Amino acid sequence: MKMVGGGSALAVPGNHDAVEERLDNWQTLQWPETFLVNLRGIQIAGINTGKELLNTPENRQVITAVDPERPVLALSHYQFFADRRIDDADRIFADLDDAAELTAQIARWKGVAYIGHKNIATAVRTGALLHLNTPQTLHYPAGWLEVEVFRNGLRQTFRPIFSEALHEYSRRGTARLVRKNGQTFDRFRDSAAPGLWNSAFDWETRTLFSAQTVPEDALTVLPEA
Repeated sequence: MKMVGGGSALAVPGNHDAVEERLDNWQTLQWPETFLVNLRGIQIAGINTGKELLNTPENRQVITAVDPERPVLALSHYQFFADRRIDDADRIFADLDDAAELTAQIARWKGVAYIGHKNIATAVRTGALLHLNTPQTLHYPAGWLEVEVFRNGLRQTFRPIFSEALHEYSRRGTARLVRKNGQTFDRFRDSAAPGLWNSAFDWETRTLFSAQTVPEDALTVLPEA
């Protein structure tokens, strides 16, 4: 995440960063693995789930410090809540049974949690918090999300990579995933990505707006506790 008005960047580790030698590189860059930053009234919360764990002292410190009455943008590699459209066992962190208190706090937030790892265009909504699986630069459609934040919500826009060679590489890699995981991956890539990744979310009314139709089963709405 590039900070507005400055050259700094914020990021959280993923499972490919969690191996020892890569975490050494992370520390060399002096990037924090968790953080809570206030930027123009918006809380930016970085949760380190790179080792498939949510219930850690560092994560607890950030999660309990978030004010649920104020907007939050959260970054996490693994989903906070399991997405019914993704069947993989590792779609969510591994210590789910030990993290119920933390997920209950997260469910009260309002804003958007941007999730990595699976990079399939599906989402989960808990109350006023949208959990959105994001694209990456080596899975087709290859690109990233550009996010604009407003008083009552935000707008996200998909930005494709510029390299046609890498686009072709991503198409071939995704085709292999489709053969491995079945047509669910392919269908949501084609039908849900344009709508979910080019949309606006109003966290006051809990409404997702899109210029394109979002398939009904691409968005899992969980009941409030």
